[in-house]
Amino acid sequence: MILGFFGSRTLSGKRVQEIIASEVEKHQPEYIVTSGGIDGVCKEVERYCKRNAVPIKLHYPNKEKYGRGMYDARSKVIINEADFVVLIHDGESPGTRHELELVKEYGKPFAYHLEASERELALEKVEL
Repeated sequence: MILGFFGSRTLSGKRVQEIIASEVEKHQPEYIVTSGGIDGVCKEVERYCKRNAVPIKLHYPNKEKYGRGMYDARSKVIINEADFVVLIHDGESPGTRHELELVKEYGKPFAYHLEASERELALEKVEL
């Protein structure tokens, strides 16, 4: 089982780590595949894998080969490689929304988590 992760750059922290841990526990992957060099969820996946000795494969955009379509091409490679895809979305990120549509289009099984960012949660506390 190869587990793929996508997610919003605005999301990080304890809640994201809990979702990652839960999905890894559920699926017991041989390795995890995600985007390299991106803040937010993908960086949290990298941290989780390092702390827990879970093999990870990172994909980076290839501008020379794909030009402006490099991010879309990277997402498709990850989706094709994964047996199951986890998306952790802030509800606003167009990239994660697009990846959700691609996952559906490719007919891959997936889990979708809609989460508020740490910043949004902090603002809610101030407004209360």
